[in-house]
Amino acid sequence: MTVTISRLYDDYATASEVVRELQKAGFRRDDISLIANNAENWYSSSPSGGEPSGRVDRDRDGTDDRAEGAGAGAAVGAGVLGAAGLLAGLGIIAIPGVGPVVAAGWLASTLAGAAAGAATGGLIGALTQAGVSEEDAHLYAEGVRRGGTLVSVRVPEADRARAEAILDRSTVNLRDRGKAYRQSGWSRFDPKGAPYTAEQVRSERQRYSPPGTTPAGATCTVTALFESRGPAAAAVQRLHASGIPNADVRMVEGRSGATSTQNSTGFWDSLKDLFIPDEDRSTYAEGLRRGGFLVTARTIAPLYGKALEILDDEGAVDIDQRAASWRTEGWMPGTSTPSSSSGARRGEDVIPVMEEQLKVGKRDISHGRVRVRSYVVESPVHEQVNLREDHVHVERRPVDRPATGSEQLFQERIIEAEERAEEAVVQKQARVKEEVVLKKEAEQHTETVADKVRRTEVKVEDERTPARQSDRRTR
Repeated sequence: MTVTISRLYDDYATASEVVRELQKAGFRRDDISLIANNAENWYSSSPSGGEPSGRVDRDRDGTDDRAEGAGAGAAVGAGVLGAAGLLAGLGIIAIPGVGPVVAAGWLASTLAGAAAGAATGGLIGALTQAGVSEEDAHLYAEGVRRGGTLVSVRVPEADRARAEAILDRSTVNLRDRGKAYRQSGWSRFDPKGAPYTAEQVRSERQRYSPPGTTPAGATCTVTALFESRGPAAAAVQRLHASGIPNADVRMVEGRSGATSTQNSTGFWDSLKDLFIPDEDRSTYAEGLRRGGFLVTARTIAPLYGKALEILDDEGAVDIDQRAASWRTEGWMPGTSTPSSSSGARRGEDVIPVMEEQLKVGKRDISHGRVRVRSYVVESPVHEQVNLREDHVHVERRPVDRPATGSEQLFQERIIEAEERAEEAVVQKQARVKEEVVLKKEAEQHTETVADKVRRTEVKVEDERTPARQSDRRTR
């Protein structure tokens, strides 16, 4: 017997890793399905993988596929089934109440089919048709609507435990998530509801992220410098293959032999949209001026480590070591930075005197919780009680004797006897035997935070020879 197992994840990156693990474990690609929210437009539907084009017409019928999908409620805007693997076949589907999603696999095909249009409930109908309970189907649909990713796999009953072991890695606790939804007033998925915006999706992920951690859907940027085009291009291809959309990977080509002035105005401006410290920014700009190639990738937090691994494998330059080497040649961070100071035009060299300041704040973190749960236990009780019963018996005895006159002959008479019996009567009285009190006490303590702060000290060595009085007079 084949069963369908579904799990919800807070972001596509985690779900895609689970899909890869399922395929590595031998589960058939045709039995795996993925549906991910695309409110943040992280997946581009353009054929080149760049910014989304104004029109998508993969079936060449003269109509924008995305418009068809929005009208039908579940039409494919890109090829759902790919030849190179499940994740290589991602496509756009418009689901009522959810909006555009990125999908692949058999569930996406069910949604795209004519038999599973909005008339059968869209995603709810497709899931219940696959054997998912209606309650879970509503939770899965709402989870995707709020930015999540759904993975479903069809497996034989014998492989169920093996599949669940993979699917349960970093999955959402559906019962807890459903409870949180209901506490906010939600009752069931509404296919007529408005899809979540990108800002609402980010807020939703932040709500369920553990305190002090980066939300699973948060965007991170990784940057690396390469000495030649070949390794940089190879890194770009591998980043695409790892699941990072083409539009989020960028390569900037430097110019060997460029002057410092060209570096200041050109390479610095080309890095203005990278959220990196100015010192690192000037270091990368210097690398570009010396003919390097800069690769940047904007990705979701769970893929950050994978992106770093790819860049290191392809031979990214150790930027700190390279900067130290450039300093021995006389280069200083910031010398390639555009400066509006009039002193720079007069030939002045400026050494900034820096000092770090330590600021200590507080944040609330969880150390776990104590849960006291009461529940009812039924225990059988046996008691013995003596019960009395009265029984009436009617006997007809043959008699042959003369009447004495005391028998009240020929008169109507009625004789009655009532049978009675005692029955057990059970009464239960509830008595309080013990009280469990959960108290929360707050205490304060003083903690000393030890750290180091840096400052720049400038030592002036004046090795000039004092001018003689006679020299001054002759000038």
